[in-house]
Amino acid sequence: MLRKATKEDGQRLFEWRNDPKTRQQSLNTAPVEQAEHERWLTKSLANPNRTLFIFEENGTPAGTCRIDREVEKDGREVFELSWTIAPEQRGKGLGKKMLGELLALETLRGKLVKAVIKSDNLASVKMVEKFGFHFDRDEKETGIWLLQKKTIVILGGGLFKDSDGRWRTTLGENQSGHFGVLNDRLRVVACAELWKENKNSQIISSGGQGKLKNILPVGLTSSKVIKDELLELGVSAKNITEENKSGTTFEQLRAIKEMIENGKIFGNIHIISNNYHLPRIQAMIEHSDISAVLSGKINLVGAEDVLLRLLPDQWKEFIEQSKKSEAMKKRVESEK
Repeated sequence: MLRKATKEDGQRLFEWRNDPKTRQQSLNTAPVEQAEHERWLTKSLANPNRTLFIFEENGTPAGTCRIDREVEKDGREVFELSWTIAPEQRGKGLGKKMLGELLALETLRGKLVKAVIKSDNLASVKMVEKFGFHFDRDEKETGIWLLQKKTIVILGGGLFKDSDGRWRTTLGENQSGHFGVLNDRLRVVACAELWKENKNSQIISSGGQGKLKNILPVGLTSSKVIKDELLELGVSAKNITEENKSGTTFEQLRAIKEMIENGKIFGNIHIISNNYHLPRIQAMIEHSDISAVLSGKINLVGAEDVLLRLLPDQWKEFIEQSKKSEAMKKRVESEK
């Protein structure tokens, strides 16, 4: 568990900072004097751009970590992380647990995160790589590792009411509802699998009531149905944000544009839909005013491609049979 550090933690932080193994992997390897440490702690606790934590395991202080907000020369806002495990707690896998809790904080949601690690600190390098950090550049005797939480935007499609009276996304011709075959359930399953690859990913479930506004119950939207299905597939609720105003694909793209402009999403943005839908999405982006914001900032991802890569045994036959069906051929033609 993480808690914010206080002045009462001063002595244990002083001892941890001066541990020989800790100093060996620190950017400054010199011993820290008591008076110097006390000045550092006072400034750290008062610094609005720094948050200092104590990590506890079963109620016992087991390490410390901090977040430092910086603005780089190119104007990017970056949050630098650093951490130390208490000497007596090493070898228990607590570094990974502490970093996981740190990355799960709302403060870092969707943010660009940095770790500065000495080149010979292979344990820390291996750990950050497991969390999705990638090597960016060398600086002197250290490496700069970056993590940009992936944002996955799942575009809403059609909905149908099942035999239990529940509204669901569609799969197959028997569930085509009011729109013809869409197979937009594949988008939901693919999105869940991508999230499982990187559980720091932020998901935007997109879509309001659209053409079903006179049919759907009050308050029920495509984004809500998608979110509920993602939860059933094991996605964490804290990683899902609803965009529930848009009614068409173009309106969904415009909503994404506005979220980028407002700083709600940025960096590594993936828009997921069915393969047959992607060319039309690309055309909408290229031939409209949203291209200035979206071009070069997003990746279009085909749900079928994801499932053939990650769950081929479950989905290959269905996808291949669907492509051959007359209903899907009609759908593909209608997208042109």
